[in-house]
Amino acid sequence: MTIGGERRLGRVRDGSGRYARLAERAVVHGVPVDVDTLLARVVPDDARFLVLDLDRTLHLGRNMGELLGFEISAELAYGRARREGVTGTGRFAVDLRDVPGTLRYVRLGLESWAVPGLHYLFFGKLARRTRATRRLAYRLFGPEPVRRVQAIPQTTLLHQLTAFPPAELRRLARAVWDRHADDLVVTREALDALRARCPDLRIVLTSASPRPVVEVAAEVLGVDEVDFTYALCADDRSGAPFGPDWVARRAAQPAFVAPPSRVRINSSYAKIEGLLRRHPEIGRGEVVTVGITDTGYGEDHCFTEFFTHVVDVNSDAPFSPVVPATSPLREVHSAHVLSRGELRRRAVEPGYLDPRRPMRPPGRDVALDRAQLATALADVLEGAEAAARRYDASFEAVSAAREALARSEGVVLDRVEMLCAEYNRAEGTLREVLLAELDAVALQLRRMVRTLAVIERPVSEAAFELTQLLEAARARIEPHTALPEPTR
Repeated sequence: MTIGGERRLGRVRDGSGRYARLAERAVVHGVPVDVDTLLARVVPDDARFLVLDLDRTLHLGRNMGELLGFEISAELAYGRARREGVTGTGRFAVDLRDVPGTLRYVRLGLESWAVPGLHYLFFGKLARRTRATRRLAYRLFGPEPVRRVQAIPQTTLLHQLTAFPPAELRRLARAVWDRHADDLVVTREALDALRARCPDLRIVLTSASPRPVVEVAAEVLGVDEVDFTYALCADDRSGAPFGPDWVARRAAQPAFVAPPSRVRINSSYAKIEGLLRRHPEIGRGEVVTVGITDTGYGEDHCFTEFFTHVVDVNSDAPFSPVVPATSPLREVHSAHVLSRGELRRRAVEPGYLDPRRPMRPPGRDVALDRAQLATALADVLEGAEAAARRYDASFEAVSAAREALARSEGVVLDRVEMLCAEYNRAEGTLREVLLAELDAVALQLRRMVRTLAVIERPVSEAAFELTQLLEAARARIEPHTALPEPTR
């Protein structure tokens, strides 16, 4: 059973039998601030761990892993020398001085990203627009639809990484980082100043981006520890990641194949699992831990189950003040943090904000203690409690079917491990035979994934209802609502 199945809201009750409670304090930093000001406000002096996300947390509106994928396409299309002469930010590197190169770039981009991009557009972004389409996403992809949908572009990028050796990938990742320096929100200077104030602090960078991206970020920022997405073979060579979507994503004949046991998508609860393996003291209330993330589309909402303080920055899916009853969480913060480019522009144009911001800052701060939250959110808390009970009951009702499917999946995965090992050793026509077997097994696994979604539909319905209630709780504390201004 994963940590997600054990700890998430709706699976564990406290000593009084309740599933949910309110945070002790919720703060919306509605006036935009620089990162030094934010860290001074949200990180206590006795903090032991600061856990940072990467994409759209360190940079305003930029997914550095995604940008690496487009950089790989540009390098393959234009060549190294030509690409290094092209400036500009964002995904697209169209160079009209090199029409053949531009055509190659468009073709490579479409081949790699058209299908996963459209899948993510429809089921990740557009599905959030209405209640009906969000509910459909839960029915199709299970109780964690964001994690499932994001896995498609994440595995697509892992397949792309096989085009270059590690040193070249680091070079490309550094080029992407340097090109988007103006979008940087969190700086090394800010983290160094924080260490001076909190001498026992350990700074961890954990991201769904792949290793080259995370290692470049760690080098620039000087963090203590990293965790990342990877697909590796037995001797730590980068391999094409095997999974249910293998047939659609793989190259004609991959050089090496990473078996499922060596593929890790470091998102959502996987980030927590990695942290707890290395630091089991995290999640205990006496150890002060601060998690900072943009938690895009709610991916990192699991942070509220394990950290004492959580902070969402420049987020379109901020944390809710309703948290699991067993959580050590004390404070929930939401902040609008300025990028380097915004800060520089504000020196001559006060009040400037980048138009790419996912939400416009409300312009005033709101801080609510637990008593004020209880007054504002009593009905939402009770609704969340009832939804959590239904979630737990639904989870138990389908547990036998889930476990039976898991046993069948385990048999298939054992065969996959053997086939991957044989493929990586094989040569010539034997590789074609093994590749055909892997294709067949991938389709079998894909059918199992779909079967699991059907089995889990009662759980998914309860998860959808619970998510709606948590978002309603969050909306109640926005500064533009009718809540009274708290006393300070």
